[in-house]
Amino acid sequence: MKKIIIIISAIALSSCMKDHGQKAADLEFISINKDTQTHFYTVSFRSNIELLNLFKPSQDMSVISKQLICSLDTPAIFEMDKRIDSYAIGDFQRSHNEQFSYEYEASIYFAQTKAQGTSFDYLKENYLKKQLAERISLPCKVKITLYPYRAYYSNTLTIPTQQILEAIK
Repeated sequence: MKKIIIIISAIALSSCMKDHGQKAADLEFISINKDTQTHFYTVSFRSNIELLNLFKPSQDMSVISKQLICSLDTPAIFEMDKRIDSYAIGDFQRSHNEQFSYEYEASIYFAQTKAQGTSFDYLKENYLKKQLAERISLPCKVKITLYPYRAYYSNTLTIPTQQILEAIK
């Protein structure tokens, strides 16, 4: 019964959300590097539009998060009400490279949802290698969540799995 109430509430709330009207950004992969001390990887990418100020703060809008999200699920479905079971996710910021104005860096980690989406485990490197070995690329999107609008999703950024496997080594 509790699950039904949650589903009905989510449907009701999502139907009240407004369309933000922003065009989906085109993203270009640059590089990926692993932090040897943590579970995090730094993904560098470019966009054809400014992402950090895409939505200006106002009385009727509040930006909640700005993230790069990647899906290890097949097929990869990026939607507000679709949980991704195996994923990479992290916040992004402007790159320190002054040459390109729309260059960003995301600090991501690879994880797997557990307990019906209430928590996660970091993916172990051996498991991640096995998952990536069967793929050519990893699909990712910039996701910006803002209230009371629907989440913003960029067009798909593809990270070559060979580059992720090299970063793991």
